[in-house]
Amino acid sequence: MMAKTSTPTSSTTSKNSVEKNPPKISFEELLKKDYNTLCTCIDPDGTKSVNLVLALDEVEPLTNWQDRHGPRYLPSHILGQVIKVYSESEERESGVWVIFTSTNSKITHFAAPASIHASARVMNEGQLLFQPFSALQWDVLAVPVEKLDVRSVGSYNDVIRFGRPLWSNVSKIHTTPEKMTAFALLKLACGRVDHRNLTPDVSLAVLSQRFALRIAFDTKEAVSLIENSVSSHMRYLLSTSQDQTWQYTLYPVEPVLSSGAAEFMYMDQQHLSIALWHLIRKATSTGVIDAGELGELISRLLILISRDLATIVIEEIPVACKIPDNLRSACQSLRFPSLSDKEYFPYLKPVRLLDVLAVLLGPKWSSEHDEKIKNIFERAYISASQWITMTDNVGPLPHDIEPEEWLRLFFLRGVAIQCRHDQPLIDKVIPVLFLDASNHYAGMSCCLIQDKNKGRKDGQALRSIDICDQSINLDTGKPYIAICFNHGVKDEKPAKVTVPEKPVQNTSAIRIEVQGLSEKVFPVLQFCEIGPKIIELRNAHQTSESSHAAGEHFIRSTVLYGTSKTHLKWGEPPTKGRKRKNDALGEATGEVEDDSIEVAKRPNTTAESSAQGARKGSSSAAGGSNAEPGSSVPNGRKKKPRTVKK
Repeated sequence: MMAKTSTPTSSTTSKNSVEKNPPKISFEELLKKDYNTLCTCIDPDGTKSVNLVLALDEVEPLTNWQDRHGPRYLPSHILGQVIKVYSESEERESGVWVIFTSTNSKITHFAAPASIHASARVMNEGQLLFQPFSALQWDVLAVPVEKLDVRSVGSYNDVIRFGRPLWSNVSKIHTTPEKMTAFALLKLACGRVDHRNLTPDVSLAVLSQRFALRIAFDTKEAVSLIENSVSSHMRYLLSTSQDQTWQYTLYPVEPVLSSGAAEFMYMDQQHLSIALWHLIRKATSTGVIDAGELGELISRLLILISRDLATIVIEEIPVACKIPDNLRSACQSLRFPSLSDKEYFPYLKPVRLLDVLAVLLGPKWSSEHDEKIKNIFERAYISASQWITMTDNVGPLPHDIEPEEWLRLFFLRGVAIQCRHDQPLIDKVIPVLFLDASNHYAGMSCCLIQDKNKGRKDGQALRSIDICDQSINLDTGKPYIAICFNHGVKDEKPAKVTVPEKPVQNTSAIRIEVQGLSEKVFPVLQFCEIGPKIIELRNAHQTSESSHAAGEHFIRSTVLYGTSKTHLKWGEPPTKGRKRKNDALGEATGEVEDDSIEVAKRPNTTAESSAQGARKGSSSAAGGSNAEPGSSVPNGRKKKPRTVKK
């Protein structure tokens, strides 16, 4: 009401001025007058505290040009001038805040157009009107980790508190796991879809959320894919570089979305097959998805799909996809002993590790050592429903967190870890929970996995995996499993299992070597005809040089002009006519020397910040790790990365 008392004055004056004669006083003076009246109303005592917050949601229409009433103008520019006037008032140093929110990453392009103020362009050799700011509001409603029970993993009341506050805020509308899963899928897919209108963007959104797809930023389609994923498919814009050239985006750990993505994959006979076909096309023809030189993406797909199928069989989840009988019979009907007084998301409930391995490698994978392995891992469970990537080595861990606690925090969130591309000895870590005969907590361990894609066998790779190595440092005193996948070997052989000759005790490893990539080696490939598609990913990293060359000019322009295609209409770059020293953007493996590019070496993302807050009442994932920003840096191939010299 207070704001309304002052607004009509300027509105009436402006209208009369337009109808009769030009105004005798400027609009700026009128604005100042109205602002002073407003400040008097909201801050009569002159305390200069924040008394009014104006929140503008979905502000991207303000960046659209308007020309209905005279010269073209940007509403965002007019709004910026309004904010400038009252923020520079001498009478009030503070009092009013304006907050812009949007699901569209183009909000970071807010700035005065060059046609109005030539000195106020978004980029003028790295200079800005303001520095973009974004806040990662994650796990703000999460249950404190010390109050979580490992047997409640996947429960409705715990899961909806992880990630965005959105899920908890709509819990009174979507009151069951089934309803919340349907809502999450609707948000992730940006609408209702079936196999007839399933687009590549929806397929990549679903697969990215669960399988941590890496976007190769040196390709032409990367920019549009990232912006569309942020605006329409729940990808999170973590931060923007100071010059607005790079956007750091990712899918942080969010179990509700993982449940929705899993539901999508198996609710239709063709969904998973079509999604993988879209993935192959993006990984092989355009190169915008980096499948990894070592087959990292292949093993992520195989392991998590095997976990899903074991869960479907054991939890008796109704699905449209037909599961082969040999995969069904591989699983024992032993459910995870969850607490009985809670409702659960079925795809998020833990499942026995032995059942997952039986689906992945076949029911007879451990036949030679069946009894010994069964005695050790009979009550071992995994909860992984989503992969995240690390930007640091797993070890050494921070001094204030023990390996058991680190693994337990990841288990509570349902997370499997894809290591950084140059992590020694291993490429993946999957937390494993042990329960005793009374179904009480008995400790944590893990599966350590190494990926290979060589044409010959590497006899040392599997033996070199050591949980006590400083780069891993995850020894909890429990037995663990070490696995080496070599997808490139032509002489395919089923899983070869090695157990210690002495009785398996603390820190002992069950070692599994797998050679080749076929339905014979991985029976899970028989499911829904996914075998040929996943096998095709084995050579996806060998993207033609012409595909990357076609994107070099585009990415050069993106670096000079900004992250949106609309910036390419600005004309010549600010640096035209001036030779750039050591400019190697046109070289595939060179370095960039350009102050307009600011690549955060290790942004503080969800997985890391959650561990720091775990002992402060947050139930986030674990420390020492970091969900890798999939869009902000060049691709994750194991070669010399592009770096930045300051």
